Amino acid sequence: MDAPLLTSVVTLVLLGLVVAYATTYHQGWGHLQQHGMRVGFGIVALLAGMLIPHRWYAGRVRWLVLVLGLGLLVATLVLGKSVKGAERWLDLPFLPFPIQPSEIAKFALPLWLAGHFAALEEQREPDRSFRASVLIPGVVMFTFLVPTMLQRAIGTTTIMAASAMVIFMLAGVRARYLLLLAGSALAVVGLGIIAFPHGWSRLVGFLTGRPWQQEQSRIAIARGRFWGTWLSGSKQAVYFVPEVRTDFAVAAICEEFGFLGSCGVFGLYGLFLWRGMRISRRSTGNFGKYFSAGIAVTIVLYAMVHIGVAVGLLPTTGQPLPFVSYGGTAMLANLFAAGVLLNISRFTGVDEGVARRRSVAAIHA
Repeated sequence: MDAPLLTSVVTLVLLGLVVAYATTYHQGWGHLQQHGMRVGFGIVALLAGMLIPHRWYAGRVRWLVLVLGLGLLVATLVLGKSVKGAERWLDLPFLPFPIQPSEIAKFALPLWLAGHFAALEEQREPDRSFRASVLIPGVVMFTFLVPTMLQRAIGTTTIMAASAMVIFMLAGVRARYLLLLAGSALAVVGLGIIAFPHGWSRLVGFLTGRPWQQEQSRIAIARGRFWGTWLSGSKQAVYFVPEVRTDFAVAAICEEFGFLGSCGVFGLYGLFLWRGMRISRRSTGNFGKYFSAGIAVTIVLYAMVHIGVAVGLLPTTGQPLPFVSYGGTAMLANLFAAGVLLNISRFTGVDEGVARRRSVAAIHA
C-alpha cells in the first residue's frame, strides 16, 4: 500500500486527538473519551476499506450504495432533526448516536459515477453517447445534490458537485457538457443560498463585514505567531472561538503550533492529494482511477474550505477538518474512504487481469 498516504492519514488522526485534548481539557475527560471512541471505530472502518477489494464496489454494490445514500438523504428531509438551522442529522433506532447522511452521500456519488464510467469503458465499443456519458450520470448527480441542498448543507453540496465534475472530466466528457453540468450545479447552489435565510445571511455578513466567529478565529491564528503556544496554551481558541472542536479546529491548530506547525499540517493534506492523484494516474483499472480521484479531491476540498473559513477567505459553512475535527459520521466515512484509496494503491502498475484475480482471491479468502 501507499506508505506516504497512510502516514499522512495516521498523523492527522493523531493530531485530532491532540486538538481534542487541548480544546476540552478544562471540561474534563468526557469529550476526549468520546472522540477517542469515534477514532477507534474509524480505525476499524479504515482497516475494512483497506482489506475489501475495491473492485467489489464497481458492480451491483454501487447500486446498493446509491439507493442507501439517496434513501438516507430523503429520510433526513422527512424525519431528520434541525441543528442551528440545518436539517442534517438522522436518528436511527439501531444506532446509539445520530448520523449525518450527507457524509455518506459525499462518497456514494463518486463511487457510483466511477462505476458507471468504468462500465462504459469496459464495453467492447465504449458508449460515448450523450445519454450514457452526460444525461444518466448528470441526473444521478442532481438527485444527490438537490436533497443535500434541501438539508441546507450549502458547502457540502458545492464540494460534492466539484468532486463529481472531476470524475466527469477524467472520463473524457466534452468541455461544453462539462460547462453545462457545472453551470447547472452552480445554479442549484445559488438558489439554495437565496432560498434559505441562514445561507443568505452568512453570505451578506461575510461580504459586508467580519462575522464574529471568524474574527475570533483570526485572533487565535495570530496568537500562534511562528512557534505557537503549545498544548494548553490556546486560550483564545478554547474560550472565544465557537465550535472550535468541529468547524474551526484549524484555529486551535494554528494557535497551538504556530505558523511552522500549521504549514506542516497543511502539507499533510497536500501529500494526501498528491498521493491520491498519483494512485489515480497509475491505477490500471478505470474504476480505481475515477474513484481514487474522487476520494482525494473530496477530502482535500473539505480541508480547503475549512481552512478558508477559519482565515476569513470564505463564508462560514460548517465543514469539519477531515481526520481531525470532532465528529462521528465524518470520521467513519473519511477513514473508510482513505482505506479504499489505500486498497486501490495496491493495484497500481500491475496488469488488470492480475488485479481482478487478486480481488477474486481476496473475496473468496
